[in-house]
Amino acid sequence: MAAPTKRTTPRIKKLLDAVRLGQPYMRAAQVAGIDYETFRRWRSESRSFAESLEAATAEGELLWRPCWAGSNAASPTTGRAANG
Repeated sequence: MAAPTKRTTPRIKKLLDAVRLGQPYMRAAQVAGIDYETFRRWRSESRSFAESLEAATAEGELLWRPCWAGSNAASPTTGRAANG
């Protein structure tokens, strides 16, 4: 019998919320209770999850951009500078 999946709606919501709050993907995975390799597998196997992740990343950058705009600080999710 296969182990129950960890890919549940509450777990995915927790992960995406962490990304929206500016957490790097590795940390967001930890917050959701999965390891980074599981996160990467979900992203490669599920187009829906990958699209939700991309949207959460964009939302987080919009939310946090004013906090680091005008500086050379890197985005917490992408690592890119705000003015670059």
